[in-house]
Amino acid sequence: MQSGARAFRAIMSTVKQQTKSSPPLPDTAPALPARFVDWLLERGTEVDLLRKGERTRFALKSAAARLLEEKGYDRFSTGDVSDYADVTRTAFYNYFPSKQALVLELLEDFLSFLRLSLRPSRKGKDPSDSVLQVNLAYVRFFSVNARVILSIQHLRRTLSGAERQHFDLNDWWARKVAQVIMQSGGTQNGKHSRLALATAYALEAMVDGFLTELYVRKNPNLVALDLTEAEVAKVVSDVWSGATAKR
Repeated sequence: MQSGARAFRAIMSTVKQQTKSSPPLPDTAPALPARFVDWLLERGTEVDLLRKGERTRFALKSAAARLLEEKGYDRFSTGDVSDYADVTRTAFYNYFPSKQALVLELLEDFLSFLRLSLRPSRKGKDPSDSVLQVNLAYVRFFSVNARVILSIQHLRRTLSGAERQHFDLNDWWARKVAQVIMQSGGTQNGKHSRLALATAYALEAMVDGFLTELYVRKNPNLVALDLTEAEVAKVVSDVWSGATAKR
């Protein structure tokens, strides 16, 4: 724990220095880091951390993200977060009333990171290529952030508010998929809209279940297939194409 905390404090020190000396952001945003913890730390160079209170709050959130990835929700305490962030345990409660409140706020950041990760980097001329690129981003997201996703799946069952956040994210994505299904079918009537949304939810559940088995639970039968991220994205895209094909 101590070596991990020292390494984390060194990273936070770098973030603070970059915040003070960073040039204006370019008009074109750089590619997102694939890992949630890296994205969160990178945000430290983009937000106003000059005020001590903001620096401390950010350090606590970043430390909790690191611990969530390394240990899982049940295996760290507010004391561990404070030690990682180099903050007194008493000071922790000036910013968050509990570990649960801290992690719920962190979950909002994680869901924002997911939304940003699924934005296509460019508009492809071929719609199927755009779908493949989005699915590849989603597959990579699962692969790189598997430990955090496992913790969040557990949080959904234990933290009040986490389930609602997950439902809202599912609805946001399902409605986007339903829109594609309706455009493919060439109709916008109410019955088709209902069925399209139901299809989108079913598709989402199948894809999430498949990726969870492969990357989060590491089902040995799936792992034995030795699939590359590109191959997994192709499988997911084929499922997508079958669901959205014009009937």
